[in-house]
Amino acid sequence: VYKRQTMFQAASISKSLVAVAVMKAMQNGELFLDADIHDMLTSWQLPDSSYSKNNRVTLRGLLGHTAGINVHGFNGYNRTGELPTTTQVLDGNSPANSEAVKLIYTPGSKFKYSGGGYTLMQLALTDYYQQPFNEWMNEQILSPLAMINSSYQQPLPSALIEHTSSGHYSNGQKVDGGFHVYPEMAAAGLWTTAEDLAIYTIELQNSLNGNANNLLETERLKNMLEAGHNSSYGLGFELFQADNYGYFGHSGANEGFRSVLFAHKT
Repeated sequence: VYKRQTMFQAASISKSLVAVAVMKAMQNGELFLDADIHDMLTSWQLPDSSYSKNNRVTLRGLLGHTAGINVHGFNGYNRTGELPTTTQVLDGNSPANSEAVKLIYTPGSKFKYSGGGYTLMQLALTDYYQQPFNEWMNEQILSPLAMINSSYQQPLPSALIEHTSSGHYSNGQKVDGGFHVYPEMAAAGLWTTAEDLAIYTIELQNSLNGNANNLLETERLKNMLEAGHNSSYGLGFELFQADNYGYFGHSGANEGFRSVLFAHKT
């Protein structure tokens, strides 16, 4: 039975909240969008590449998928199996089930959707703030908006698992164990509810119209919703145009879950 506090995996909608959190920290003078990501990293470094000789990997590039990083998305992990650390995911080392994260294009040269880039950013933020990523996201976004039924914890604590929905395939079969675990929190790790996502979305709509400041100033958010190399993507948001009206949001696909956030700009 669906209840208001029933949590589901928001999948790549997770990226949108992370982007807002980064922009909020930038707004507060804590982060700089165009600084070299290596200046934030202390526990891991991108492998040397000819692509990066004269071009820096930056938060701006990672947010907008123009940093030249590979790995589109992630499959998650069965709840009974061993989970990789973030550095194991980035290195592509067992028990990680995805390839190593690396540069495959010159940073800033083109758009290439990259969950790998958001995982790199996750580690950079963890290193920089010396704080677990899920706690940082709670402080930046979830707590200020009282999104009390949302969490970036992966895996979820048992107290919250009681409120989760199970993932299902198109044939009706349930995902083994109910759902997969995603240590790639920034890219795919948000557990949330329809109501909490609505609170977040309304906050952004209010910010766009100058009626809210819990997260971002109007101009900061407008900057995020400007198209980059890809006309359908800004910084952390997909951009949509329909019937001469502008929309923003994000779609998501985790094992057994499909999600869409779709909001009018005005």
